[in-house]
Amino acid sequence: MVRVIGAQRRAVRSRRSGQRDLNPETAHAGIVGRELIDEAPAAIVTAAPDGTLTAWNRGAEQLFGYTAEEALGHTPQELGAGRVEEALAARTRAGEVWKGEVAAVRKDGSHLLVHVVSAPITDADGSFAGTVSVALEAAPADRGAQPAQVRLELLLQASELLARSLDPDAGLQGVARLAASWLADVCMFDLLDDEAGMRRVAVADSDRTRAPLTERLRAFPPDPDAMHMTAALREGRTEILTDLSDDVLRERLHGPRHIDAVRQIDARSAVILPLAARGRTLGAMLLLGCGDRPPFGVDDVAVAEELARRTAVAVDNSILLRAAQERADAAQSLQRLSDAALSHVDLDDLLEEILALLRKELASDAAAVLLMEGDGRHLAVRATSGTDGGVGVRVSRDDASVAGPVAAGRPVVVHDPTDAEMGPLLLGRGVRTLLAAPLRVGPRTVGVLQTDWLAPRPLGQDEIDLIGLAAGRIALAVDRAQAYEAEHDARLRLELLARTSDVLGESLDFRSALGSLTHLIVPHLADWCAVDLVEPDRSHRIWVAHSDPAKVELARDLVRRYPADPEAAAGAGGLRGDDALAVDRVPEAFREAEAGSEHRAILRGLDVRSVIVAPLTARGRTHGTLTLVTAESGRTYGQDDAAFATELARRAATAIDTARLYQDRDQVARTLQRSLLPPDLPDVPGIELAAVYHPAGGGGDVGGDFYDAFETGESGLFLAIGDVCGKGAPAAALTGIARHTVRAAAVRERSPRAILRTLNQALLRQMTEHRFCTVAVGRLEAQEGGARMTVCCGGHPPPLLVRGDGTVEEAGTPGTLLGIYEKVQLSDLSVDLRPGDAVVFHTDGVTEERREGRMFGEERLQELLRQSAGLSAAGIADRIERAVLEFAPGPPADDVAVIVLRLTGNE
Repeated sequence: MVRVIGAQRRAVRSRRSGQRDLNPETAHAGIVGRELIDEAPAAIVTAAPDGTLTAWNRGAEQLFGYTAEEALGHTPQELGAGRVEEALAARTRAGEVWKGEVAAVRKDGSHLLVHVVSAPITDADGSFAGTVSVALEAAPADRGAQPAQVRLELLLQASELLARSLDPDAGLQGVARLAASWLADVCMFDLLDDEAGMRRVAVADSDRTRAPLTERLRAFPPDPDAMHMTAALREGRTEILTDLSDDVLRERLHGPRHIDAVRQIDARSAVILPLAARGRTLGAMLLLGCGDRPPFGVDDVAVAEELARRTAVAVDNSILLRAAQERADAAQSLQRLSDAALSHVDLDDLLEEILALLRKELASDAAAVLLMEGDGRHLAVRATSGTDGGVGVRVSRDDASVAGPVAAGRPVVVHDPTDAEMGPLLLGRGVRTLLAAPLRVGPRTVGVLQTDWLAPRPLGQDEIDLIGLAAGRIALAVDRAQAYEAEHDARLRLELLARTSDVLGESLDFRSALGSLTHLIVPHLADWCAVDLVEPDRSHRIWVAHSDPAKVELARDLVRRYPADPEAAAGAGGLRGDDALAVDRVPEAFREAEAGSEHRAILRGLDVRSVIVAPLTARGRTHGTLTLVTAESGRTYGQDDAAFATELARRAATAIDTARLYQDRDQVARTLQRSLLPPDLPDVPGIELAAVYHPAGGGGDVGGDFYDAFETGESGLFLAIGDVCGKGAPAAALTGIARHTVRAAAVRERSPRAILRTLNQALLRQMTEHRFCTVAVGRLEAQEGGARMTVCCGGHPPPLLVRGDGTVEEAGTPGTLLGIYEKVQLSDLSVDLRPGDAVVFHTDGVTEERREGRMFGEERLQELLRQSAGLSAAGIADRIERAVLEFAPGPPADDVAVIVLRLTGNE
């Protein structure tokens, strides 16, 4: 039969989807199955695993009153006849075959007793695929037939329903439906509630057409203190009302709307039964008889009382289960708080997660942690949740908002707290309930934990105990985090000192370094920081960094308009770390009491809490001040902070002083260097001249390279370039001798070779130390169609001749170093130049510049010059300079000097 029913199910699905069964075997089985099932004298139904009806024969239509189209695709519950399936589903799902008599309801609402055989359907794999049930009417459909068996079935089904339901409200609604179907017309359940008095949790009506009217009664739960509830709630006995007259309704109901709702369902009689279990009353069950239903008899009341008793036990069990679950939840909450407390070493991260968890566990509106400050007399708000701001607010240990829990050493609950009990953190928020607990580690109080509600919140002892236990664990975590924070601060300060030294030492441009210093300090050591530097002309230069970018200009305005006196800061220490410190130690710029209206407005806008002003003093000179300020963080400076700020200021001052000394020396060096180079190149018709010079490194010393270009009347135009051994003043002296000797010799000599011989003799006579130089000299004289360049090199790289077509060649031979030997080998070499040709003189700083072990080199220079053919003299010189500077990773390692002559032929 199961195979036949399966075929019928497929046929039904085909009919419902409008498709034809194309499988002959299936189609044939479906036709035969339908004929057999439809002609069967019994009701045959099948259901899917989810309870949806999948087969419904004519016998089922006749027995229950629903057509196949009305039944298929629905559950028995949706048809209002579902108690049979509810009672049997658990057994058949377990693979059992069940048979017995159960009560059922027809479509028209009439009742009947049916004999049922129910078996599981399995698929090819043996898995549960649904149920098949066969039902026959066991007795005439008369309400009075076999009442004991029907009522016993009612109690059985109610007990199973209550046992399966995890939600007591849902279970009561199911029991109400059963009672309304088998015991009364309407059933309602009301439970006692601490807040609402009584709460109506279930309403059911046996007449589905009347149900919307009955649902209106949910809005009218009884008053537990009313006289008519005395019997059920206080005396624990059943009250029977055989006639709900107008007088009875006016006496017991809430008013005209309530009376009208009862009249519309035509309620005629009632039974009020207590829901009592384990010596306490939990609520009441109300049964109503409507229309022509006979008044409730003794048997009805007996069954109702047994149903009420079973219901009360189930409700009480659910209450006990809920209480046990709440205790388990409290333990889990404590465990979650403990886990969160132990999972962080960073104090701010710890408090953020703890407060969020605490608010979630207690459903509170806001929470905060206040930590004890180093003086032991004040607490400061370190973290909040659920409220904006408040961090940094300080309160005295004697403040009423924290004194209670601190003194009691245990959690304190305050309902409708006064302004004083709220404290500055909660004032104005409308808090109705406040719970505060001390954070204690042994005998020591490290802070206070607060949480609050904006509505009245009754707190049970379990919740208060939870707060106490949580506070103990949080206190240990806070103490551990504070120890870690202290160690972290110490390490951070060492790192800050190291980074400060790096920033101040990486460049001699100390002014840009001071700006970087302020950003290093904020926010690690201060909420905002300022450096006020007194320049040599007594003007002030200011750098400011603030953790809040919107307040940078306000802080800069304060320091600019009210600069600190460096001498006063050096003499007084410039510290305001605590209220107990003398007022005369507070820098004038931060004395609000003595400030004018504009000055006071700036101070209040910056919310200044604590200040350190340290002098920038080094080698007996004070260059300015370093100002550190706390504001939003609420931190308070102490002597340790002042000592650290003083060390920072000392390092900054040393860097400033060193840089200024270097700048003074650099200025002298640059002045001397300029004196060794020609101020201007001569302007010669038909010729372009250009030169570049870059000292080695940062240019803080006098370089040893030089170049020159000058005219000597009839002798023509001379060019010279040289490289002197060494740096500094000795090199400058040798450079001066070389340059001026070349100029003097060129007045008498036309040959570059003779000029260099004269220079060699001059160096040997005047230099007592073993110093030497390399020099290249060239003389240009005009000739028809161009010019002739005669070149002589004394140990110097020969100049490079760049033809107009891009050909590059050397113009000269290296020769002997000058200033060492009496006899030197020098020779003149002449080359003819045509318009567009150029001659490039350079020092070895060009070709010997290095990057990662590779030199710029002669080949790279010649290739560069080939690509520069046709450029002006200035263009060629600029291209050489850029190529060398871009090749090196930093400033050039040696002096770079280049002078370029290009023949234009315009005149």
